[in-house]
Amino acid sequence: MLPSDFLEEADLPHLPSEGLRLLAERIGVAATLRLWDMLRGRSISFPASFPKAMIAKWLRKNYDVSISEAAWKLGVSKRTVSRVMNAVPGRKPEQLSLF
Repeated sequence: MLPSDFLEEADLPHLPSEGLRLLAERIGVAATLRLWDMLRGRSISFPASFPKAMIAKWLRKNYDVSISEAAWKLGVSKRTVSRVMNAVPGRKPEQLSLF
């Protein structure tokens, strides 16, 4: 565990990589250093999109959201949202009118 005075002295420019600086901008330098200390030497990657089960859970709670709005809010394609909606019980995707 890092000493508190070490955490207090660290600044964003001191971090050695862009990934760590981006993380520190979001969660703070001290929290980033704690994660770095805990996970030192390991590589971590974040998938491009969230698991379908998480999307489905969110859609169940936000049942009145449109496909377009859900896709925009979650950062996924409309097709992904449609596929997940079709699998979620009680949800019906938007239907296009032919008239």
